[in-house]
Amino acid sequence: MGTRNYELLFIANPELDSAAFESLLGKVNGYLQAAGGVVYHTEDWGLRRMAYPIQHYREGHYYLIRFTMDSLKVKGFERNLYLAEGVMRELITLDVPKVSKKTARAERAQEAVATEQPEAELPVAESDNAPVAEADEAAAA
Repeated sequence: MGTRNYELLFIANPELDSAAFESLLGKVNGYLQAAGGVVYHTEDWGLRRMAYPIQHYREGHYYLIRFTMDSLKVKGFERNLYLAEGVMRELITLDVPKVSKKTARAERAQEAVATEQPEAELPVAESDNAPVAEADEAAAA
C-alpha cells in the first residue's frame, strides 16, 4: 500500500527512573527503525493522571511519536510494543492533517465554483414565441 504517516501515543510505567525511561525510548525507536519507520516528530507529555487505573497505577508517563512507515509493517511494530516491558498502553493511529471548519468550507466553495457549468440554452418551441394577446384570442374563440 505504501508509506503513510502515523501517530504513536504510549503510556509508560510511572515508576521508571529517567535512565530506564530513556532505555525504553531507545527500544521503541529501535522497533521503529527495524520496521522501516522514520520519526519526524516527538513530544514528551510527562507524567499525567489517567482516567482509570491501569495495572494499579493512577498516573502514567505519556509520550507521542509521529512517524512514517509502510502500512504493511505497522502490525508487527505494534506487536513489539505490546510485548515491550514498561509500556502500559499504546495506540497507533493515522496522522491526518487537521483542517479547520473555516478552511474546509472555503475549499468546498472553491470546488463548487470550479465545477459549475454554464447553463445551456434550451431550444425554444415555435408556440412559445407567440404573443400573449394572440394566445388569449385563440382561447376565447
